Amino acid sequence: MQRVTRRLWVVAALSVFAVSCRETPRSSRRELFQPLYRAARAVDGAIAAGVSYADLGSLVRQLSTELLIAGDSATSDDDKKLVAAYGELLATYKDSLTVWKHQIDSGKYEWLHGQIPVDPEVAPLVQKYNLPTTDAGTSAEPFRVASASSLQVVWGAASVKSREAVSLYLSADSPANK
Repeated sequence: MQRVTRRLWVVAALSVFAVSCRETPRSSRRELFQPLYRAARAVDGAIAAGVSYADLGSLVRQLSTELLIAGDSATSDDDKKLVAAYGELLATYKDSLTVWKHQIDSGKYEWLHGQIPVDPEVAPLVQKYNLPTTDAGTSAEPFRVASASSLQVVWGAASVKSREAVSLYLSADSPANK
């Protein structure tokens, strides 16, 4: 009887040891990157519903935080590709904040009708997003202005990048990616 009890204890101890030595499964990629996904979708939803400049800034900062955290967890090439896609989306949202800030600042000049003077901070964005521009000012002091619809153009680019990032996120745990 003692022999049987001793064997049971040995088997139990070995079982516990074997279970504890086994590698704990990594949480699914979707679970791992869900806060990043949610933060980006919060920005998308706010833009679609109408958002203030200040609120958009807060949402973009939250996305930036989640991106930094996700970057710490990205180990595989697929993870890094997903984080990079959200990084590109974040950069586009930051560009939209720059365009919006300049559009707000130009509001003090009623004669601009929402157009944005192309200064050194806006010029690269005009190039990057192919924003429509026109000449303004006088012949003595000419300058270019970006269209009043420039913010919508940048948000359109963000929408494309968002769809790409969401597609990568949703395919994260599909059998093809395992």
